[in-house]
Amino acid sequence: MLSDFAAYPQWNTYSTRAEGPLELGGVVTIEARLGDEVRSVDNRITRLDPGRALCWHSLNWYESLARGTRCRFLVPNASGGTEFRHHEIMEGPLAGAIEWIYRDRIEAGLAQMNADLKRAVESR
Repeated sequence: MLSDFAAYPQWNTYSTRAEGPLELGGVVTIEARLGDEVRSVDNRITRLDPGRALCWHSLNWYESLARGTRCRFLVPNASGGTEFRHHEIMEGPLAGAIEWIYRDRIEAGLAQMNADLKRAVESR
C-alpha cells in the first residue's frame, strides 16, 4: 500500500497525491495536508527495498536551507505480523525554523496517515 502511489487518494488523508516513478533516484511529488494548508513537495527516492523500506528526501528550491528525509520501514515481528515504522529528519541551516513552524502539523498528519494505513490494511 505504501508503494502504490495511485491508490493514496483512496486511503491516505494526509498525502492524497503521490506521483512519480517508484525507483531509486526517481522523483516523486507528494501533496501533504498540514492542517488547513496543502504543500506539494518533490522528493528523490534514496532507498528502495520492496516490501521492507522506502526513503526519500525533499528537493524543492529551499533544499540547501532545509531538507527533510523520511523513511518508512516494514519490520516482521515475533508474533508473525508486521510493524510499520517511520521517521523524518530535518537538516540544514533553517531546519530549526521549519521544525518550529511545521512540526506539530507534520506529526498530526503522520499520525493521521498511520491511522489511515492501519484501517486500510486491516480492512483487506
